[in-house]
Amino acid sequence: MEEGITKGKEEGRAEGLRSLILRLGEKRFGQATPTTRETVQALSAERLEVLAERLLEVESWQELFV
Repeated sequence: MEEGITKGKEEGRAEGLRSLILRLGEKRFGQATPTTRETVQALSAERLEVLAERLLEVESWQELFV
């Protein structure tokens, strides 16, 4: 049961990061393409944290994923 709770928390954290990256990225770079959205949806929470920080350093969606 504890494992399920941990997994649920991790998934909730990842979903919050996905939402944040898409919202801030769209303010900075313009609307995300369906491919960009799919890419963001497929990433782990750890990778999403890195991208959230990179949003401040890059100039485009493409550069964000390099």
